[in-house]
Amino acid sequence: MLYTKEIPTCMPEMEQHMQLKGFLKFEILMSYWKLLGQRLGSCSFEELQEIGSQLEQSLKNVRARKVCNL
Repeated sequence: MLYTKEIPTCMPEMEQHMQLKGFLKFEILMSYWKLLGQRLGSCSFEELQEIGSQLEQSLKNVRARKVCNL
């Protein structure tokens, strides 16, 4: 009986954890889509500027690695 009483008390915590985990996965997926240039319609001007800066920095890093490997 003790075991069955413990399950309901930790279920809300487990649900919250799973919801948070799902939310974080969704946020990561949204960031990925934005970096690919998809679903940008909901982005603010500041977010678009930040994405542009991230892409420019990534491009600089790729070019620098390419020059080093030549």
